[in-house]
Amino acid sequence: MSLLARHSVCFSDMLAIPQPNDELDETTGFDLSKDKGWRESGSVGRARIPIIVLHDTAEDVENLLKALIDGPKFGHNDRDDFRVVSGILRLATKYLFEVLRSAALAHLSTAWPPTLKGWESREDLMQTYELNHPHKPRLFPHPFLIINLAREIEAPQLLPAAFYDISRYSYAQIFEPGDDDPFGIYPSQSPMISPSDMQRLCVGKEAIQHTITVLIQTMGNSLPNRQPLLHSTHGRRTNSGLCVSATTCKKDFSELVELA
Repeated sequence: MSLLARHSVCFSDMLAIPQPNDELDETTGFDLSKDKGWRESGSVGRARIPIIVLHDTAEDVENLLKALIDGPKFGHNDRDDFRVVSGILRLATKYLFEVLRSAALAHLSTAWPPTLKGWESREDLMQTYELNHPHKPRLFPHPFLIINLAREIEAPQLLPAAFYDISRYSYAQIFEPGDDDPFGIYPSQSPMISPSDMQRLCVGKEAIQHTITVLIQTMGNSLPNRQPLLHSTHGRRTNSGLCVSATTCKKDFSELVELA
């Protein structure tokens, strides 16, 4: 059984189909059909080797084969790493390399996690990178690329983090990136998403901003009336979730203003 057939149900079934004794080109040894051919090896018995034409990019196929032969070796979820992982995911999904697809998705999900705990870890990594590389573009790829890939390979678990990430940027940064673009992308190279996903982004961005504004107003209106209770907690948070000291209130308020 071949390497591809061992790891892919698609290739296993494809290569198991009996092939007719088509006439071979006398010079090249290739089948004359357009989509599938056979090549005669030089070994005794002239064994015929199946040839399958793939309509995928050479880079994606190369990365897939390297992952199958050497094992997947993923990087740090930066933009170069995403170029490799996204290609592997496209072909692993298309040709049913289930184990490789799961490994690549698990790796990508560390940068685009479906949980709050995972998101906080991701933000800590992002902040550390920005402190160490203040003049470089963002570590992670543009969220639009993640959204498009998630749609293509049917991985909806990547969508919430990608939509939330892009919602934190202004419309000018999203649609008219300049020299200070956080993603380091020129306007002509800026990726786009489908109209339906663009609608989801705009509606979601508005909803988040409205929620944060209401929360800030609620905190401001509630704090004066809660002072006696807050002082009795000795610096701890109350069960209501409100901040319990001037320092913590200022910190929480500043974070909300940044999000708004």
